[in-house]
Amino acid sequence: MIKKIILAGLTVIWIAGFILSWNFFLAGPNYWLGFLFGLMGLAVAAISIFLPPKGSQSTTETRFVPIYYTIVYVILVMLLNLCFSCVPFFWLRAVFIVANLLLLLIYGVLFYGAVRHLTRAANLTEYAAQKQKNAADISCQISVLLSSAKDKSVKTALLKLKETVAYSNNMSQQYSVNDEAVFLQKLYKIQEDLSGGTDTETVLNEIKEAADMWNIRNSRVGSIR
Repeated sequence: MIKKIILAGLTVIWIAGFILSWNFFLAGPNYWLGFLFGLMGLAVAAISIFLPPKGSQSTTETRFVPIYYTIVYVILVMLLNLCFSCVPFFWLRAVFIVANLLLLLIYGVLFYGAVRHLTRAANLTEYAAQKQKNAADISCQISVLLSSAKDKSVKTALLKLKETVAYSNNMSQQYSVNDEAVFLQKLYKIQEDLSGGTDTETVLNEIKEAADMWNIRNSRVGSIR
């Protein structure tokens, strides 16, 4: 929002400055070409503000790269065209026009590359978060079981299971999603047993079965690369 306000302010200043400084005898083609090219540069910067995709906290630094490029481009295009408008020599007109087009081309290439990099980083971050969701749900459910368990041996078994899950590869794979879903259902069953007052031996057996299920899941994740 702030950068939009700043850019709008610069545009107003640019237009007002040229109108107020206009002189019928001195304002020739270079004056108006400098004005138009400067206005075009501000318009390009305004459009570019809406192009970069929204990132997350992990892509904050990457998200600012296109903004840096835009700031530098706006400063250069304003300075270039201020000079353009003040130069009375006709033979320099082609130089300034080419300089404007070249500056626009360089900015476009750099901005496009920065946006592509930001999009790729944002997609990878979102993909990684999705792949870790199952492990996060499982860890949360084990914590719920630990808070529900009263028996010391049950707590010890659950702590061991929690450590096993914590030190495992927490990135879900296509072939491990079903194992993780079944494992989570097993944890829900253990929670029902704890809430229903099932005997300790049965609960411990359920936890052992859950540990075996998780070890099978780990074996598949480790064997398929």
